[in-house]
Amino acid sequence: MATTYDGGQSWVTVDATPTDPVQKGSICTGGTTCGNDRNLLDFIDVTTDSQGRVLVAYADGCTGTCASGGAQNYDALASIARQSSGNTLYGVYDAVVRGKHKKP
Repeated sequence: MATTYDGGQSWVTVDATPTDPVQKGSICTGGTTCGNDRNLLDFIDVTTDSQGRVLVAYADGCTGTCASGGAQNYDALASIARQSSGNTLYGVYDAVVRGKHKKP
């Protein structure tokens, strides 16, 4: 994930699933005619909650033994990731710094 807090002047990147790949293996470029191969499962949505935490919905195509280093599989598990730490997109809700909240 890439996030900017200064209107795009700089970006912070984070690997939200460092030990759990979302996909692995070959990629079919044939659209719906892929058969048993995958087509990136590119159904992804990103939004924020009322405090500016990032919420992501995506199709996880590598579950079970695939995620722990086994052979690829062809899953399409509906998944949600929610930001649980770090700066939010609304500065007023960011972590306490030296006993005071950041000013909005």
